[in-house]
Amino acid sequence: MTDETPYSGEQRSTNNRRSVLRLGGLAAASLVGASTAGAVSARDDDGPNTDFDPDNDEAALEFLLEMFERSENQTCSCNDEVWHDLTNEQIDAVGDTFEENLNWTVSRESNTMQQNSSDTWLPGDETVKAEADVAGYDVYTHIQEVEWDYNGDDYRAASQEHDYECHGLACSFNGLTTDELNRRTTYFDATLAGEYAFEPLGIGVVEVESVIESRARRDGDFQVLEKKAPGTD
Repeated sequence: MTDETPYSGEQRSTNNRRSVLRLGGLAAASLVGASTAGAVSARDDDGPNTDFDPDNDEAALEFLLEMFERSENQTCSCNDEVWHDLTNEQIDAVGDTFEENLNWTVSRESNTMQQNSSDTWLPGDETVKAEADVAGYDVYTHIQEVEWDYNGDDYRAASQEHDYECHGLACSFNGLTTDELNRRTTYFDATLAGEYAFEPLGIGVVEVESVIESRARRDGDFQVLEKKAPGTD
């Protein structure tokens, strides 16, 4: 069984431009359908325009999308050279554009066996994926795998595992920040957080902490908990 729910991220204005994105109640500005008409177009046939005005949001978006396209087409061996051609102001502008266009799609895959009798222990097996993209280009996937046994009256052997995928352009996984199981009498909560970064030239221009919180019960029920990002109402 697979269900999908779209989520989006909300930009936070902090000095180091870190964003903490949590499932549920998130709303980041999305420019996925933004037109790039009118952006500076002083490029040649060899690659993206590196002379764009960093104060021109559409030009920064156009540059970023072209870099994603080059990466997807496996023509990214020279992408480092393109990044080196940018000024610090241009790199910051591209980072801002990346952050403003970061969106989530959350999906759940269930392999939990349905209970017919309370006398039998049955396995619960759930996978939650938070897939991040920028304007339709895949960036990373943050994956939580939760397993437990249940019989309707109790649960046991609760565990979670982390997996991830980094796709394409300048993405890196910087490690887990939270890996917790909070056991209660009739259920347990599983929290898994990891830090991902957009790192052109190995510099962490944008860092994002992706958090999945879920709850598994003694009757086999499972849900992804809806939480707000810290610092939002």
